[in-house]
Amino acid sequence: MTAIDRQPITASTLSSLAGRRVTRAGLVAFMAGMIAVIYAADFLAQFSAAGQNLITRLALAIPAANAGKIFAWLAVFIILSNSTSSEAARRGDLIVAFTVAITTIILKASANQMLFGAMLVLPIVYVFATSREDENLRAAAAILCALAVNDYWGPLLLSFTANELLIADKFVLQTILTSFSPHISFKDAVFIAPDSHNIVLIDRCSSFQNITFAILCWVTFTMLRRRHWMLADVLTCIVACVAMFALNSIRLAIMAQSYQQFEYWHNNDGARIFGILFTIVTLLICVAGAKFAERHQ
Repeated sequence: MTAIDRQPITASTLSSLAGRRVTRAGLVAFMAGMIAVIYAADFLAQFSAAGQNLITRLALAIPAANAGKIFAWLAVFIILSNSTSSEAARRGDLIVAFTVAITTIILKASANQMLFGAMLVLPIVYVFATSREDENLRAAAAILCALAVNDYWGPLLLSFTANELLIADKFVLQTILTSFSPHISFKDAVFIAPDSHNIVLIDRCSSFQNITFAILCWVTFTMLRRRHWMLADVLTCIVACVAMFALNSIRLAIMAQSYQQFEYWHNNDGARIFGILFTIVTLLICVAGAKFAERHQ
């Protein structure tokens, strides 16, 4: 056996077997791609119906897609493609990537959302811990973390603390209705109009989900613009979260007016209008906030 034959098998050796060295950025892109496919499959599943082919489902899904989340996923791959590091994938990288691939398939097959959300922590924490010299990898991991919070950890927290989180929503909504619609009465989380129309605040009405979306847009835009944080960025996040809270409260106040208003702003075009408004307002705040932070650094 020659000296060459006795060389240990490393991550670089394994990746070179394919004829091309796999970089760390490429492997992180692979893990992000696996998770993105699951996200897309989950979203398309909402539009599944007997006899519908993939093209039909896409035609139904695209208008309902969340522009902020699409923007976030595009940002992840844009940032990874801009990584100038040619560092080869390490053995630990390959192990984590393999683990993500296998557990993604197993957990989604079992429809265990909680464990799938927990699995998302693995690549995020690993990239943060091992990529101190590559700002692009850390920026992509930050966006993946915000996506996980918005889609998995946020709803999980809301399911356990809904009553506590709804207290602020109820207080603000009561204040708005008392000031501008005194004819609407309320008792705890039930708001009653004179025509007997009423709405009940439940966890899905909470501003918390809109706040996690604002954080997602804030992280995405900031990391896409630059790969580091500034102290003033915290102020931008606070303003964006307050704006989302205010917009959601206004929407709830409108829906409390009548059944027709509820149907339009909750189930029809009004819901999409507010969804677009949430995204535009958040991005405008992020743009202004980023410029403010850079001017006052």
